[in-house]
Amino acid sequence: MYIKHSDLKHVEFSRTGDGPSRYFELTLTQLKDDSSVTFLSIDRQEHTILMEYFKASGVKMKTVDLEGNRKEIKDSKKKEEVDQEMNDYDDEEESEDESFND
Repeated sequence: MYIKHSDLKHVEFSRTGDGPSRYFELTLTQLKDDSSVTFLSIDRQEHTILMEYFKASGVKMKTVDLEGNRKEIKDSKKKEEVDQEMNDYDDEEESEDESFND
């Protein structure tokens, strides 16, 4: 599937907060007809990379919390803040993975 950046109204990141899942969802909403495409089960390690990509591309971004509330992600949000949000969850995952390797 190919969608030009200029054809995107915004992208939404869902299930990015605390929770048992190590995956999140990404929804691309198009300008012309508000149609959307959702990508499921994206590994959390890709979250920061995708946020930086869309930020650099000038695409509007939103997050959707567990209650369904949407919040626009401002350009002023620093990479370190995004990384910290993801690392809070990743630290828990890594400790489980490390015990597996023992």
